[in-house]
Amino acid sequence: MKSAHGSGESDEQILERAHAVYKSENSQKPFLFEYWWRVIKDQPKWARVYPLENKRLKLNASGAYTSSSNQDTDEASPAANPRPPGRNISRAKLKGKIKSNSQCLGDRLSNETVQVFNDSA
Repeated sequence: MKSAHGSGESDEQILERAHAVYKSENSQKPFLFEYWWRVIKDQPKWARVYPLENKRLKLNASGAYTSSSNQDTDEASPAANPRPPGRNISRAKLKGKIKSNSQCLGDRLSNETVQVFNDSA
């Protein structure tokens, strides 16, 4: 529903429209899980994984579209929110199979192991 919202439409207006669509498609039954939707909608697991794309605003001299952001700068992009650990990692931690707080193989490699690998290459 959010991808089809009109310009200047608030989240409440989007929610009202979504309720109307749900009710019409589900035999006039109301949506019962709005409380839980409000609880989890801002959690990292449900956050957008892909970045928002810039809007194309105007044509430059060559006829190509340009955006309002300056794409020629070498500034670092803002750090993304870290994703929560997956189901398998969480279960392995509970069972005691993973003792460190690392979540990926790269975090578990020691500097010595990396140095040996780099020297052999």
